[in-house]
Order: sequence, then structure tokens, then C-alpha cells
Amino acid sequence: MDEGAAKKHSSKVEDFRIKVLLQPEGRTVEIEGVRDVQGLLRKLGLRGGDVMVIDVGSSSLLTPDEGLFDGQEVEVRRVISGG
Repeated sequence: MDEGAAKKHSSKVEDFRIKVLLQPEGRTVEIEGVRDVQGLLRKLGLRGGDVMVIDVGSSSLLTPDEGLFDGQEVEVRRVISGG
């Protein structure tokens, strides 16, 4: 593990802060103490089937089991289905 990766994973979970952009509300919040996407959604009171979680830095779609790191910025975008 390189030094940058070690730093990302060395903090206690309680100290983790994830910056979250909520769309379409356009509101930004900081969430503490989550270690994965599923935990983030739980803390926000959202269901995985209702939103997409996107890593802002890489523009990658994140799955519920993916880990998060301190300082990470994600966008939580509500999925709207029509029919």
C-alpha cells in the first residue's frame, strides 16, 4: 500500500468526513462516521434504489459495498423514473 493509500485508511471511522452534494436539491452536507456507501445512504435516510452515488473526483459510479475515505467528495443524485 502506498503512503497516500495508507493515509486514507489510517483515520478512525469516527473521524471520517465525507462531503456530499445532494441533487437535485443542490445542497452540500458533511457526513461523519461512515465507512461505505451503504452506511452513507443509511445515515442520509435514503435507499440505494432511489439514488446514484458518484465519486466527484473520478466521476465513477459507486456501488453500496464500496468503501469511502476521509475527505472524499461524492454526489448523491436522486433517480427519477417515468412510465
